[in-house]
Amino acid sequence: MKTISRKEKIQFALDDYFFGYGKWTTFLRMFGGPFLLLAGIYLLQTELLIVFAAFGGIFIFYGIYMIVKPALLILLRLENYKAENIEIAIDGEYLIIKNEKNESRINFDSFLKIRERKKYYAFVMGKSHRLKIPKIFFDDEQIKVIEKKRKR
Repeated sequence: MKTISRKEKIQFALDDYFFGYGKWTTFLRMFGGPFLLLAGIYLLQTELLIVFAAFGGIFIFYGIYMIVKPALLILLRLENYKAENIEIAIDGEYLIIKNEKNESRINFDSFLKIRERKKYYAFVMGKSHRLKIPKIFFDDEQIKVIEKKRKR
């Protein structure tokens, strides 16, 4: 069995949060918060109308929220990021994941996409349901099977 550390799980989650949902979402998540924060500060300084000050405050609040949101998501779900010992196997059409208590057999057809990232594979099962497994958990033969399934 191999161990996925808490640090790795958090790194994978942050990488997936910022870069796992397309270019437009990546752009919004990287630059949306700082842009709203700066726009809010600008609106507060203009002092033309009281409405601008109200919008400026809202922009500042939401901009700060967007900046700290990834950290909040992790801190509020810290229980999901515990270190975990797992064993990975591929048997024909199934990805088999074993830990100390359970064994899961997941048919490759149930994955909407298999995304290759720098250090892990993200097996996408739904819009916000992804299974992230480090590449080092797979041997060369298993990687060939995964790559074949990715190309279909």
